[in-house]
Amino acid sequence: TTTGLEGWATYDITQAWRLKGGFNTLSKHFELKPGYNDLTNLSVQGQDPRYQAQLRSEWTIGTKFDIDIAIRTVGKVDTAPVPAYTEASAHLGWRVNDKVELAINAGNLLHPRHIEVWDPSTASPRYVGRSILLSLRYGY
Repeated sequence: TTTGLEGWATYDITQAWRLKGGFNTLSKHFELKPGYNDLTNLSVQGQDPRYQAQLRSEWTIGTKFDIDIAIRTVGKVDTAPVPAYTEASAHLGWRVNDKVELAINAGNLLHPRHIEVWDPSTASPRYVGRSILLSLRYGY
């Protein structure tokens, strides 16, 4: 049995600035039918967090710049030793002209790294670290 709730919304503060937010919850309860065996010990439950939520601000400055900032929080995973965490990301884009955009994107700004998935029976923990990406995009 799985149950959950999900909701997302966008609010335009001005023509150039919008806020987006959303969340979801997930509850899972798996059990074997009487007389059946499960050699995986119900590992099919996966590693889904109890909840996730995000708030995002997207701002277009004039015709050349975009600034996006997001904060997200992810709940504890009940089926694995994965704690809850909160992270932030940012994007700064500059449209040089109609075809070229330069951007810098930064992720996981609040902590040097955090764990997202870990099945102690099969592998060591997998961490996601802070990242910074510089991009050049050309459209034609």
